[in-house]
Amino acid sequence: MKLLKIIIIFLLGVNFFLLYKVTISPNGIFNYLKLKKLKENYEKKVELLELHNIELSQKIQLIKNNKEFQEKIIRQRLHLGRKNEIIYIRIN
Repeated sequence: MKLLKIIIIFLLGVNFFLLYKVTISPNGIFNYLKLKKLKENYEKKVELLELHNIELSQKIQLIKNNKEFQEKIIRQRLHLGRKNEIIYIRIN
């Protein structure tokens, strides 16, 4: 009878230890779910940055190869206008 109680207490201890390991330990399910969400967020950020990179590459190609686009960008940045052109500058 006493041996049975010791075995039951030991098995309960093992069960609690395993429950801790599976749930709230650093390698448990809760930490896994948190890391999975973090990974998904970073993957979304990488995807957005890749799209932005493509847009910038296209804009660079336009600036290199299109004289009209070059002129447009220069006039916007330097607030220059053509003859008889009115420039509106928006101040934030």
